[in-house]
Amino acid sequence: VVERVGRNGKYVEWVSGPFVETDELDSFPWPSEADLIVPDDLAERVAEFKRAGYWVEGRGGVHPFKQSWRMRGFENFLVDSLANPEWVEAIYDRLVAFNVMVNRRLAAAGVDQISYWGDVAMQDRMIVPPDSWRRLDKVAWRRIIEGTREVDPGVKFFFHSDGDVTPIIDDIIEVGFDFLNPLQPECVNPAIIKRKWGDKICLDGGGSVQRTVSATVKSCFPTYGLAAYIVTMLPSASWTDVGQPV
Repeated sequence: VVERVGRNGKYVEWVSGPFVETDELDSFPWPSEADLIVPDDLAERVAEFKRAGYWVEGRGGVHPFKQSWRMRGFENFLVDSLANPEWVEAIYDRLVAFNVMVNRRLAAAGVDQISYWGDVAMQDRMIVPPDSWRRLDKVAWRRIIEGTREVDPGVKFFFHSDGDVTPIIDDIIEVGFDFLNPLQPECVNPAIIKRKWGDKICLDGGGSVQRTVSATVKSCFPTYGLAAYIVTMLPSASWTDVGQPV
């Protein structure tokens, strides 16, 4: 996948992928178990961090949805979802196999959590209809999580998506995710999500990157409570965004 740094140096934008001009999935050198580079002392390094009191995160990568469109092109992939569903299922099969392969190594090393990033929703709705997400992505997530937990049943999974994911929160919980992030307040009401799902999944976020951090923190404390809210600064944020102390 080819990406380039944006003009302000604070983001990357997609340029091209291996399947923009071809449907041949086997034209790409899909990694195998032999291609993984795993340090011999990975488990000991993880254990050392845990003995020091750290929660150890393994990066699973991005959603199969995002990785697919990055390899194919966003518009192409959305068209494929309707006109070429067999191809979409085939690339998902390959991506699921890769994710399970990597995650099982992370689980064997003893990480506490495996995190996934990538957006499946917009400000006011899902990118694809919820029923379409359930037919493809929900099945893929179940395979990834169950395949990983065959190694460590206790490993936690973290789901990130900006936008309004309210229609699929029950499904996210059902397949086995433990954390939901970021509860973007421009798109959802974090208080309602907490009331409905707060006892079923750990809610991470509720803050806004479109307002000052101080305003965000003030709005979140009444909802989450002082002991349940963590402020995380994005790499693109400046401490001048914080505003007045809260």
